[in-house]
Amino acid sequence: MISVVIDEQSYKAMQDTLKRLRKELPKAAVSVMSKSLTRVKQILVDETYAVINLTKSRITEDVTTEISGNIASENLSGFRAIVRSTGKPVGLINFASPKDWAWQNPTNIRVKIFRNGQTTTFKHAFIAPGRSSRTLHMWQREALWKKPYNPRMAYWRMPHAYRYPLKRMTTIRIQDEQAKPEMTGKIMAQGASIVIKDLDGAITGVLDNG
Repeated sequence: MISVVIDEQSYKAMQDTLKRLRKELPKAAVSVMSKSLTRVKQILVDETYAVINLTKSRITEDVTTEISGNIASENLSGFRAIVRSTGKPVGLINFASPKDWAWQNPTNIRVKIFRNGQTTTFKHAFIAPGRSSRTLHMWQREALWKKPYNPRMAYWRMPHAYRYPLKRMTTIRIQDEQAKPEMTGKIMAQGASIVIKDLDGAITGVLDNG
């Protein structure tokens, strides 16, 4: 026959430990997740930088973090920690060689979009300021106005698209590259490892402080 006896003092100590975890762990988890979120954001930036030929500061412009939900509740009801990347197609000038950043018409403008990719040369393109900002853009002449027009009409009265047949040149969206399985897999694997390790440390910290 096997006899099992529960030590009353040990049982009470276990109950106290569980109560302490229930009370203190949510707060510790929120603190840990906030720090983990920053590290996961950096992983996203680093992995993107390894693929796309942009500066880390430019990539970071598109990445934000968000913490929401009832962080005061014991069960962290609705708690969410999010790293979000949003943005529009990147202007081609961001990939242009700084040597080609001239205000006159250069012979060629060389761009390299992917860090391990080839350099492409654009002819008949030039760099000029945009109408609504001081940011430099890269444009290429294009016949945007294809409709018939009255040859007797004064030039200044012609449609804007006829007088200024220019088009801002854009390329990829950073988010489209980040969404590819090969990059998403790396980011999720590294992020999960960080969160698990940090949460484990938070639990150990709560127990040690008991």
